[in-house]
Amino acid sequence: MSTVTTWLDGRLQTVAADDPRITEQEKHRKLTMHLANLRPLARLADRQTYLWNVERREGKLARTDLEAAFKAEWDANHG
Repeated sequence: MSTVTTWLDGRLQTVAADDPRITEQEKHRKLTMHLANLRPLARLADRQTYLWNVERREGKLARTDLEAAFKAEWDANHG
């Protein structure tokens, strides 16, 4: 089965529904969305609650990846 996918760079391409690039793109899209949601949370407790909810809904790996990405972004901006 094929599916038409819009890549993050705007390209349209017909690929197999089980193409690993789709999974990777979806993972990147979710990470980007979560980072945007975390940025305005000033209180540590609010960020911890958000991370807990990500883990509950998407799993431990999603939380770990999000924590690492947020920490890298934080360190770069608040070094």
